[in-house]
Amino acid sequence: MRADVLAEIHRRMEEIDEISRKTDVSQLFTSAKPAISQLTFIGTPAAPYLLKEALNKERDTLSRMVYIQILAGIENKESVPYLINILKDSKEDERLRMQTASALGILKDERAILPLKEALLSENKRIAEISKLALRNFDTE
Repeated sequence: MRADVLAEIHRRMEEIDEISRKTDVSQLFTSAKPAISQLTFIGTPAAPYLLKEALNKERDTLSRMVYIQILAGIENKESVPYLINILKDSKEDERLRMQTASALGILKDERAILPLKEALLSENKRIAEISKLALRNFDTE
């Protein structure tokens, strides 16, 4: 990968981290839109860095949510098994799990169907509802 592309990936991820520290979830995606757009434009080369930090439990939850959304936006199917693990992990932040369910619906990878169906039975009604919406993206007739 070219050094300038790698530098841009890291710069935009740092920008997202800074925004997530200064804003709440209601403004997060709007405030981070330029960085999200640039990382989405970079696409697949950014995926390993986004996935690594999306899985990093030491990182801010809001940043992780943005990284997961970008992975869905660039249609990174390699991230699906890792996203499934986040969805299943009841110790993860509710908002992160909801974002993950949504991303799995966007990715429409068949490996996500069973975990999303299992999430319908979650005690957490918000995660169950988002999982239900995500399943609508699949042709499961």
